[in-house]
Amino acid sequence: DDQARRNMVAGATDSALEFLLKVLPSVEIPKLEGVKDGNMFSIENLSMEAFKIRKEDIDVQIAGISTNAYAASSSHPSTPPLPEGEEPTVLATELLVIRVDNIQASLEGIKWSFGQTYFPHLKGAGEANATIENAHLLLKFELRKKPAVSSPSSNFQDAAEFEPVLCLHDRQCSIEAVSLQLKGDSLSWLYNMMASLFKGLLKDYVVKTVLEALTNSSGYLLETLNENLEQHWPLILKMSKLNIDELLVLDENAITDTTQILGKDIIELVWREPVPLGMKLLMNDGSGEVKV
Repeated sequence: DDQARRNMVAGATDSALEFLLKVLPSVEIPKLEGVKDGNMFSIENLSMEAFKIRKEDIDVQIAGISTNAYAASSSHPSTPPLPEGEEPTVLATELLVIRVDNIQASLEGIKWSFGQTYFPHLKGAGEANATIENAHLLLKFELRKKPAVSSPSSNFQDAAEFEPVLCLHDRQCSIEAVSLQLKGDSLSWLYNMMASLFKGLLKDYVVKTVLEALTNSSGYLLETLNENLEQHWPLILKMSKLNIDELLVLDENAITDTTQILGKDIIELVWREPVPLGMKLLMNDGSGEVKV
């Protein structure tokens, strides 16, 4: 029993490590453009390759068991100290929790530009270096149920037999501090003033991009996790004291593998020869979505 638990935790931890150390750093950060306080701006040449994640700063908790021995006495909200003799309460929405702390990043060669929309219409462009300190990531995965593969019914509500499945429940990202140094010419006083603007924009944009990357890439992690944990479902249900009859039924919006992502978010357009290209945006059809 103890060896089975060790194998289960080790498999989940290895999958999380591979995802965080290989997949996330490969995510590209698109160019940021916009207008704020009457200033047009752009920030580009950003990359998540600069984000440094250390193995010792990653904690994976599954069914109340943490990969870090100190987790039971840590100050993390998800693992508060328990009175002696009591067992942790495992929620279905937090069956698997991945926490990453102390993420650091040094972003060099950031390209920026700005232009005032008001008099005296100052404008400028240059490069900057940024340092991101103490970023934190939190991923929560929920245990739900779906029709067992052997079940002849394809109707979720009518299926007689179900099997557990992990899906993404929540993802969070926070950055404690961002420092930014703009490089420029004789208008250094103006660049220092603009640095305060760019610093806030950069922080919010990086957080937004990371959250999108976590959502869009989580299918790859979940596909691996569900495959590795399939043989351990009876043990996981026993450890977490969860009853499969009480689990929520998987719906079409839940992310459990790459199919939900590839089917909805990625559109491939191919032109076989050079042609004039035009696009029409439809924004008032009542659906609440922008259509191309």
